Amino acid sequence: MGLKPNMRAVFINAPTNAIQAIDPPAPELEADLKGEFDYIHFFAKSQSESFMKERFQS
Repeated sequence: MGLKPNMRAVFINAPTNAIQAIDPPAPELEADLKGEFDYIHFFAKSQSESFMKERFQS
C-alpha cells in the first residue's frame, strides 16, 4: 500500500478489522480530515453521492 513509518494517514469508514488486516508500519493515524496527509484510504461498499457530499464538502 505504500505506507511507511511516520506517515500521516487516515482510514475513512474503515471496517472494524481493516486496519489490523492492512497492518500499517506505525504511521500517525488520524481520526479526522484536518491538515495534510501522506496517505488517505476511503472504504465504501457502494457509490453513494449523498454520503460523499456530506463527508467531503468543498
